[in-house]
Amino acid sequence: MHCSNFGYRSVLDPRLELRDRLCELARARMWFGYQRLHVLLWREGWTIWRELTYRLYTEEGRQLRSKLLR
Repeated sequence: MHCSNFGYRSVLDPRLELRDRLCELARARMWFGYQRLHVLLWREGWTIWRELTYRLYTEEGRQLRSKLLR
């Protein structure tokens, strides 16, 4: 392994505001999946693609709740 790999730090933008807004929407609308949340974000003016919405949704530990809660 090359020694330059040991000091590698990711340069990806964490998009903290987007993550916060996605979590707020997911908390307010528990029955919405990532696709419907993506549409809500798009209507608010966030220009992101659906795959990024899915990645952020799953990284936050979110998943669509089952309707069979008895």
